[in-house]
Amino acid sequence: MDTTSRFTDRKGSLLLIPAKNKRSLSPSSSLRMLFSKLVNWLLNTFYLGVLLWSFPRLAFRYFVRGKYRGTLGIRLLGLVAVRHGSGSCAWFEAASLGEVKLIEPLVRQFQHQHPDWVCIISASTSSGYVLAQRLFPDLYVFPLPVDFSWSVCKAVQRLRPQLLILADSEFCPNLVQRVKHQKGAVLLVNGRMTDCDFRYYRWIQPCFRHTLRHFDIVGVQSSEYARRFIQLGADPQRVRIVDSMKYSAVESNPQNEFSQHLRHLAEFHEDDMVFMAGSTCRGEESVVLTAYQRLVPAHPRLRLILAPRHVDRCQAIAKLLQGCGHRWQLRSQLDISGADPLARILLVDKIGELGAWWGTCHIAWVGGSLWGGRGKNMIEPAAFGTAVAFGPNTTDFRNIVQPMLAARAAVIVRNEQELASFIESCLHQPGYRQEAGRRARQFVAARSGATERTLAIIDRCIAHPAGGVAAVPKSQPFNARGSLTEAPPPASKLMQSTGR
Repeated sequence: MDTTSRFTDRKGSLLLIPAKNKRSLSPSSSLRMLFSKLVNWLLNTFYLGVLLWSFPRLAFRYFVRGKYRGTLGIRLLGLVAVRHGSGSCAWFEAASLGEVKLIEPLVRQFQHQHPDWVCIISASTSSGYVLAQRLFPDLYVFPLPVDFSWSVCKAVQRLRPQLLILADSEFCPNLVQRVKHQKGAVLLVNGRMTDCDFRYYRWIQPCFRHTLRHFDIVGVQSSEYARRFIQLGADPQRVRIVDSMKYSAVESNPQNEFSQHLRHLAEFHEDDMVFMAGSTCRGEESVVLTAYQRLVPAHPRLRLILAPRHVDRCQAIAKLLQGCGHRWQLRSQLDISGADPLARILLVDKIGELGAWWGTCHIAWVGGSLWGGRGKNMIEPAAFGTAVAFGPNTTDFRNIVQPMLAARAAVIVRNEQELASFIESCLHQPGYRQEAGRRARQFVAARSGATERTLAIIDRCIAHPAGGVAAVPKSQPFNARGSLTEAPPPASKLMQSTGR
């Protein structure tokens, strides 16, 4: 059997689509098909409405910033490359930067265990697409088509995946339905259902339940998320709690090659104390800068790294830095002219380096957590053994933040005064900073292994393609963590424990 696959563009490519078997449908099957078509129509209408509403902003990004150029055919029409050959194909979908980094170890371990499978990677955002191309130069990487029924139908016809793996909170209803229509398996890994998402999906629960019922496996980060998925309509026998893969997908050695390179590039010295504010959102840089300005007169060796969540905001941040009275430099200038020996502030304007920069600092503040934010990934700096702080608004990471605070592995700061106080404590009390970093690293290390558990579930799904893990014999049921032990509790018990 030929297990190789080739990808070609539209010109001269041969598209082989399996012939459909005609058969009569039962009344229940006809009703399900009618409801599916209704859902498709509603989703297409919704997507078109969002597209029209967002058109001015999207046009600005396309014509002024150059985003989406060369990818519109794929995004709007599903004109991905055509896969040739009869080998099995696993399609990994990651929304943005964080999810792309999250799935890298999973994809590499999957490749190692299944060398006869072809792996392909898609990403929703432009930044995620760029990073995926860099992390997976040996694989076919493409932007995810918009979830129109016609675009995902064309993409699935061309790629013919046997396995679709969605990461985090990517659901893509039309894509999921099309893959299942082609007899493929669909899995959600590292799934989460935040407070905001839960409220939203309850409004459209009939449609969302229809999508969830297509998933062979719903792998989630916590029991709270599991209960929410079940309440929204997921089959409780297909929901698996595997913890967060973010614990397994992070670098923990600050002396890794990339961090060492960046440390040398920025010319950080042994007597420098580096404070980094990463994943910052609008308005947070001024808070960080004010706290830094209060401390730097008494601590002249204090260095500041600013790494905004979106690098396209660097121009606005640069204007803020121009009036701060301190010498600063762009990360991109380090490659051209080298480090400025007088610069004490570094503004990171490159995509995909955030994780490595965390490895260069001693004190970390994770942004996206002030003034209505919902938090960003605080596991990356914690894994390096850095003293970690973040703001009070971290609802998207509540299942991580609560045990992290209980273990005293991080600190919440609510304003610039508390942030300055936290930094000053780390500067004046090296023992406090080192102990905070030790607890943070220990917290992350104790929770690794989710990637391996997720891979075990994927392997079981491949071994039982008819029904995924749910097809395991009753004598050997799967438990919530993917091992062959006792069966997960029934949905009724999970529902009772929520108090509903």
